Amino acid sequence: MDEIVCETSQPTSDDTLDRSVIGQFRESDTAALPDFALVLIEQFVLEAESQVELLRNAGQRGDAQAMKSAAHCLKGSSLTMGATRLGALCARIETHAADFAEGGASDLMLDVDQEFIKVRNALAAER
Repeated sequence: MDEIVCETSQPTSDDTLDRSVIGQFRESDTAALPDFALVLIEQFVLEAESQVELLRNAGQRGDAQAMKSAAHCLKGSSLTMGATRLGALCARIETHAADFAEGGASDLMLDVDQEFIKVRNALAAER
């Protein structure tokens, strides 16, 4: 009789965080910089918090250009860190900033806020 083997390891990718990206950062750790991944995680969280706040404030002011700029920055850093869903949400805001600046971004901004919390929690687990 054949034995059934169940895979119990965590998946390397999900909608919130592609853990293989963090794994690649860990592989980059060297004797000169042994905590490279940790430094990147901490820097990302600090900068992303600031960008989310800038994005929220720009949306409240109806400033399409500031929304586009903040969304672009957050999208890039999110995708670099493997936060694919957050990056996709930001890409949507960046593409449609003019429409969202007229009051249509509140639901999407809520999605960004909630996804950032998920990303931050996922990254905390990676520390």
